[in-house]
Amino acid sequence: MKDYRKEIEARALIAIDYGMAMNAYRNISTKPEEMANGEQELFAQNILDAFDKLSPLVDNDAKVEIFKKSFDFFYHGYLMKTLSRLTSLSRCFSVLITGSGNINVDKHQKANDIARSRSNEAHSYYNDKIDKIKKDLSDKKVILSTDKDVIPKLRERVAMLERNHILQLASNKIMRGKDTIDEKLKQISKLNNADDEFMKDLRHSIDCRCPMFITKNNTKVIKDAKARLKKMEMLDRLENKEDVYDLFKVVTNYREKRYQIFLNETPSPEAQGYLKSLSFKWSQKNCAWQCHITANGRQRVIKLIQNYSEYVRISGEG
Repeated sequence: MKDYRKEIEARALIAIDYGMAMNAYRNISTKPEEMANGEQELFAQNILDAFDKLSPLVDNDAKVEIFKKSFDFFYHGYLMKTLSRLTSLSRCFSVLITGSGNINVDKHQKANDIARSRSNEAHSYYNDKIDKIKKDLSDKKVILSTDKDVIPKLRERVAMLERNHILQLASNKIMRGKDTIDEKLKQISKLNNADDEFMKDLRHSIDCRCPMFITKNNTKVIKDAKARLKKMEMLDRLENKEDVYDLFKVVTNYREKRYQIFLNETPSPEAQGYLKSLSFKWSQKNCAWQCHITANGRQRVIKLIQNYSEYVRISGEG
């Protein structure tokens, strides 16, 4: 997550074009250069504040992918709202900067109203999306690879994603029609699988002036869910591998994607220190020292097999 935060920070610091930001304040501020710098810093700070609020909720591997996808979507949306706000500001004028000659009051009042509206939209989007991501990360529906019923849950998730995609396409088709919003909502509510939760999301989108569902990412989300299901079904068919040594047993647990070390005796402080130095972590749930099944993880297991007896001997001599 630290690397991902650095990536987000690097992107956010250069996301707002300096020329565009300065142009937004050219006719309403005596210091457009300072305001432009402030806009760049403010956007980056807001993005990092959101990251720091949400990242503590990411407490397992399954939530990491959910968080990254949701945060990337939030980042892009908030950037678009911010750019829209700056564009609307560039059409505003202050008589203190431009002078009062030949000012069309009604025209510029309309520009000010639009700028204020864009600012409110950006603020609402920021808060609403953070709340949505918090809900997603806190939701008990997050499917962990270690869940006993992970495969049935994933099958249900895939079916739900496919149903929602079809429903969103049908909803978008109705929303493109010429009927009133109330009539459109009535038609959509009669669609198959249009439950209360779906209608609530739709009304929220309408309130945010985004009545159409964004479906371009749906196929990728469905494809990823199917790929994960296929992987879990494959892992479910694999049998765990056990290797027994004098002082411990090594289990390759494909389901939990962990190398597990089951010691014959409680390790001494020196032996515990060695296990920790190899990045093994104690699992109270499995009563084993564990690390991920990766190439590096395999190297750690090999080092443990070669050297663990030495640490047991040293502690015994002590």
